[in-house]
Order: sequence, then C-alpha cells, then structure tokens
Amino acid sequence: VAAYRKIAQLTLPPGAAMVFAKLRRDMTDLEALIGEASFPESRPWRSPLAQEQHDWEKTYPNGGILLRRQLCSASAGDDDWFLGGLFVSDVGIAFDTGSSADDAGRFQTGFVAWRDIVALQKLGAESEIDISLASGSKSFSQLRLQLTISSDAEWIEEFWKLQA
Repeated sequence: VAAYRKIAQLTLPPGAAMVFAKLRRDMTDLEALIGEASFPESRPWRSPLAQEQHDWEKTYPNGGILLRRQLCSASAGDDDWFLGGLFVSDVGIAFDTGSSADDAGRFQTGFVAWRDIVALQKLGAESEIDISLASGSKSFSQLRLQLTISSDAEWIEEFWKLQA
C-alpha cells in the first residue's frame, strides 16, 4: 500500500498504465502458479556435502556453486558407456569416473560450461539426455547421459534452458 501511494503521486509517461496493467496480470498468474506448486521430493543424497563443494572449487575454481552430484552413465556419443559421477553447478557440469587402474575404463569431461552447450534434449528413454557442445570447446562434440530418475533429466533440461 505504501508503494502504491508513492506511485500514485507520480506523473507517469504515456503507456505506463498498460505496463502496470500487464504487471498486475502477471502477478495474478504468478500467484496462481505458486498456489499449484509443491515442494520437491526430498532426496538429501543428491545434495553435495561441504567437502564435495570444497573439492569442486579446488578442481574447478571457476565452476560456481555445486548444486547436485549423482551417479549416472555417460558416453562421448559412441557406444562406450562409463559409470561415474555427474556434477551439476550453477555455471556448468562435469562427469568423472574417478580413478581407475586401466585408463580405458576412465572418462572425464572436465568442466563444461552451460554456455558451451548448444543443444540439450531428452532422448527416447525419459532419463537419457543428449548434449551437443559448441565446436572446439572439448575434444568431443556430444555427451550422452543416462540418469536413473527421469525427473533428474527434466531438472537438468530446465536448468540449461534457464542458463541459455
């Protein structure tokens, strides 16, 4: 109410009434969406631990805030799949199988910034994602992820859309 009184005293330029009307409609729409919202299913094992954030920052100093880490399979677009950890931050992702006695069983993407992902789409399996990378950003141009839960694929897809 106090803000309304301040605005009501102003002499606004032409078109301001339309902007305020649109703002009011958008706020009404937002209130309706919030009314239908629900809290996400609690899965605390997905949330990174403090030590994981520390390790993430040490490995990828410009990697942002680690939001999730989870087990999944990844491929560089060929038929070789690797089981490892997917790390999702506010500025990008990384996949790493961890250490292995045999280098043939190891796959590391290094840090992949959201801005270097030019396309991301879910494939036939609801929990599989195909990621296309910008030319020259990595030694591979495609990254495929097979997640265990389809809602995780949806979350990653929506997060990428927000960053694009």
